[in-house]
Amino acid sequence: MDRDTFEQIMNIHGKNIYGFCCSLTMNKDLAEDLYQETMLKAFEVKDRINEKENPQSFIISIAIGKWRNMKRKEGRRNRITPFAEYDENKEAYGQSSESLDKGLLEKEQREILDKIFCEMDEKYKIPMLLYYKERYDLETIAKVCKKPKGTIKSRLHKGREIVREGLRKRRYYGEG
Repeated sequence: MDRDTFEQIMNIHGKNIYGFCCSLTMNKDLAEDLYQETMLKAFEVKDRINEKENPQSFIISIAIGKWRNMKRKEGRRNRITPFAEYDENKEAYGQSSESLDKGLLEKEQREILDKIFCEMDEKYKIPMLLYYKERYDLETIAKVCKKPKGTIKSRLHKGREIVREGLRKRRYYGEG
């Protein structure tokens, strides 16, 4: 694949890939780092990207691998020199223009779900994000995660249970 074709793919899918990085990291600065590392690796292996198959899923699988590497490095660093958590710079989401109440409710729902997702093990979090945010089908998720389709189904089921339990613990019974 030549540089121009790669740039076209990035123009088409870059925003979605960045959005996935934001959802995965729940931190704007980390998402930008992850996105940049992912794009560098994708460019490095651009000859393996098949533009006729789903190139976005291929690049997201690179992002997942990079994220896991970042988490491993962070874990090693924390074992050597633990440090206190700092307040993350979360990306601001757009407010609903319909009403202030609806906007506040949506913000509260997002914050609760963000907290639940932050606590969720990655083996459930990644399939949940791919299925519900990226709208990938089970086969594509299985390919991206390099797991059997049945494993993905069970992880989605468990992920939904974790979300339900998290909402129950927080005594949240909002709309939707």
